[in-house]
Amino acid sequence: MNPKTIGEHLKKRRLELGWKQQQVAEATGYTWLSVSNWERGVYRPTKKAMLPIIAFLGYDPRGDKT
Repeated sequence: MNPKTIGEHLKKRRLELGWKQQQVAEATGYTWLSVSNWERGVYRPTKKAMLPIIAFLGYDPRGDKT
């Protein structure tokens, strides 16, 4: 899997860890529904949500973008 969206990056990392969406939600401080919507591309995370997402992923999936 070559993730292109933030949601795809989240899903890839979650599956690598063997985590459920609820566990990602707890790790990021958001709801499992938010995580589900991000992964499916229904919504994009807000700028505020990106900090805990980056912490969860261990990198910024946006690359050089701000």
